[in-house]
Amino acid sequence: MPRGRRPNQHRVAARLAGEKFYDDPAECDFDGTHKRYVSNAACVACAIARGKARYASLDEDAIAVLKARDHDRYVQRLGKEEAP
Repeated sequence: MPRGRRPNQHRVAARLAGEKFYDDPAECDFDGTHKRYVSNAACVACAIARGKARYASLDEDAIAVLKARDHDRYVQRLGKEEAP
């Protein structure tokens, strides 16, 4: 007998299709949208709002550190793509 919550069929179908997002028939409790991430079922609009709020709360030094880390990750990814 299976235990726990049944899998969301819309999410399972999107995962099998290789999608990043899926439309959930249930609305988000906070903003009423239906678009969710396949990876963790989080609301896309809420995730974007949390990211914007977090970035806006950083001071200039923290923003510089974040930009440097992002640039290093970008350069590292370029190196992996060029390697045969």
